[in-house]
Amino acid sequence: WQPQIPKLSSSILDPEHARFAYIQCCQLVEGLWYILDCLWINHPERQEIALNPIYQIVIAQKAGFIIPETLVTSRPETLISFWEKHHHKMMYHQMIPIAANQEDLKEEDMEEPERLQLSPVLFQPHIHCKNFLTAVVVGDFLLLAQYCKNAEQFIWKQVAAENLRDLPTKIKKLMALLGLSYFQVQLGIDDKENYIFFSL
Repeated sequence: WQPQIPKLSSSILDPEHARFAYIQCCQLVEGLWYILDCLWINHPERQEIALNPIYQIVIAQKAGFIIPETLVTSRPETLISFWEKHHHKMMYHQMIPIAANQEDLKEEDMEEPERLQLSPVLFQPHIHCKNFLTAVVVGDFLLLAQYCKNAEQFIWKQVAAENLRDLPTKIKKLMALLGLSYFQVQLGIDDKENYIFFSL
């Protein structure tokens, strides 16, 4: 589901040589993907596209999910304005598929906002969710697990799809728009029973 990037030899010290070796490795693997005569659970090309966080957000919105207000920027002044707007309660999301988890944006991270100029980052405000869901889809099979707070701990429990209104329909639409046969999606449920899309 999430292939790792090629790992280069530590003996390659020259940046240009490393770049050349990396591109060569990627081209080899991608070429093999496209010529292999086999059953793909997800075609590599569709999977690679689907793992792009910006693309996910647009497609999830088309499928009917609520998307948190999102900022993608490399401008420190834009980030500071967004940070103040959301009362210093934000998450950031790397735009690398193998590092797709969201992390809290802390006060110390904002001490040198000019570092953002080195590369763009995706930011979203914290959304209060009473529950979190993970949906695993393989073809027509849908498994839902709810992540909820019980006293002082969080627990997972399986959820029947029929108890979640139109969620199965939205998930199947998302799957069709992405062109995938298998995926896992992370969702939240807010106080108004809206389904909030976070990531694949």
